[in-house]
Amino acid sequence: QGQHIPDQAPGTFSSLNEFSTSACGVDFLTTVGNWVLASGVPSERGGDPALHAMAFNRCQDLLGRLSRVELDVISYLNKLLSEQGTDTAGSLTVTLDFYTTKVSPEQVELLSSGMSLCIPSSCRTEREVTFVAFLYFNCVAHSSC
Repeated sequence: QGQHIPDQAPGTFSSLNEFSTSACGVDFLTTVGNWVLASGVPSERGGDPALHAMAFNRCQDLLGRLSRVELDVISYLNKLLSEQGTDTAGSLTVTLDFYTTKVSPEQVELLSSGMSLCIPSSCRTEREVTFVAFLYFNCVAHSSC
């Protein structure tokens, strides 16, 4: 079953600092590269079972939990840009530019239909999963994983 990312700011964390002190945040941020490498496999309904098994096994190796995330990344980022202050607008603009100019429309559509996201097992709430997904998409766009 997919985790649809709501069209709102990521969770109710007021900042990255608040997230980074949660158990989920500590687990994700200390080894972010590992989580990213175990994520990103297309996971659309009726998709390739071998791809799903590969993603599942990679995530299990990290003692993580494989989630299926569906995200209209362009709409999500536009909404965030309209809600955020100017201090975060620069980073969000770079992220939006990445997904509108460097990623094909077909790949962006795959995000909407579902992709795997390996998250630490300590990430249990929707807001934590949403924040991890937000960080994942930013990390990929900024090549900072």
